[in-house]
Amino acid sequence: MVDRLGCMGDRDRSDRQKWDRKYREKGSESGATEPAEWLVAHRDLLTPEPRGRALDVACRTGRNAIYLARLGFTVDALDVSGVAIAWLQEHVEREGLSVHAKCCDLTREPLPRRDYQVVLNFNFLLRGLFAALKDATVPGGLVFFESFTRLQMELPGGPSDPEHTLEAGELHRAFADFEILDYRETTLFPEDVQRTRAIASLVARRSER
Repeated sequence: MVDRLGCMGDRDRSDRQKWDRKYREKGSESGATEPAEWLVAHRDLLTPEPRGRALDVACRTGRNAIYLARLGFTVDALDVSGVAIAWLQEHVEREGLSVHAKCCDLTREPLPRRDYQVVLNFNFLLRGLFAALKDATVPGGLVFFESFTRLQMELPGGPSDPEHTLEAGELHRAFADFEILDYRETTLFPEDVQRTRAIASLVARRSER
């Protein structure tokens, strides 16, 4: 099931055009298609019933949104690229998954508050969104967050702007008011050295109160 909603917010039109161009150049079958390893590694946290609503911000072509939908969640998936959202819409229509894909500008569009059982933020850093991600999580709900650290700036690929990378311990501090269930800061060294990644990863639960 797909909710076809148009793009909202024109403030960052150039950013949207940049990502649309990148996705067109890569093609729909390129890039990561499997769900994030950090998400899959904590599957046991996602399987208890009932499974309600989930939010995937900066979802790209939806690899993590699709994973959650296959587990039984109803997923709202947001991204600035209309091209990426169109690919996701086509995929979930073919598979009959409950994903509502929407193109939006996360620097402008507010997130719903206290509405989601699971909130995902992968490979995207907008510090002003930390509070909104928390507010979007229901009591007892989970936040999964993973993004690049400053060490990535010394490695090939990934962001080169400090504004787009996490300081040491920053992600842990940002969610100190949640129950942090698992956390790491590490560098992953795959066989393809161009895909070496310095990351911080977190899964945290909002208090039941």
